[in-house]
Amino acid sequence: ASLDRLDEAFRHAIALGASDRCGHGLQTRIRPFKDAMAAIGKTLMSSYCNAVYPWSYHGKAAISMSKDESRSPHQITVPQWPTIGLANDHAGFLLKDFVSKVLKQHCDEVIDVGAMSDSPVDFPDVTRRAISLIKEGKVKRVILVCGTGAGACIAANKIPGIRAAVCHDTFVARQAVEHDDVNVLCIGAWIIGPQVARDVIETFLASEFSTQEQFRRRVDKLRDLEQDAAKALIEGRRFP
Repeated sequence: ASLDRLDEAFRHAIALGASDRCGHGLQTRIRPFKDAMAAIGKTLMSSYCNAVYPWSYHGKAAISMSKDESRSPHQITVPQWPTIGLANDHAGFLLKDFVSKVLKQHCDEVIDVGAMSDSPVDFPDVTRRAISLIKEGKVKRVILVCGTGAGACIAANKIPGIRAAVCHDTFVARQAVEHDDVNVLCIGAWIIGPQVARDVIETFLASEFSTQEQFRRRVDKLRDLEQDAAKALIEGRRFP
């Protein structure tokens, strides 16, 4: 119906343009074209949101999507983890339930310390709770879900011993662990949909830190940076 309206509006606009290329008359009579474009935009956005974020329209995560034809039959092997930490702010709330169900397929327990609604919260507070799970030895890996992943990543990397990365593709998710020993995965619910999120999370959980000397050496230097910065702060001097 929207396409029919668009065709009609185009024809009407062309006819108007031939007889009245300027002035108030064209602006007034071309309004059907503008209305048609607005209707099409609304329809397309609604269809896109239904496809990418179906839980926002149906009230629950469509975990069944993991079994549809968009899934590759050639899946990576994800080891079974004892526990995995999960946290989200209000911006990540809509993706949280889906992520939680994915994690439950690969661990014995998901420790969820994130927001339980889309009411605004401060991501540094949420991140602090999640990172404490690693510092207390309760988990080795944490998934943080916010709007873009950036804020949570910044907050997490303020804490010594934490190596967080924003990963929205599987290449980065794998290399961040293999080369950089990343232990906190940050993803943006505004940026990726559930299918990509699943692939990224599973790649992150399936990857291990490389034993090659150059990667171990570089991560050790990250630890040196943390210690030097802490020492400079205590001594009241600039760093670096």
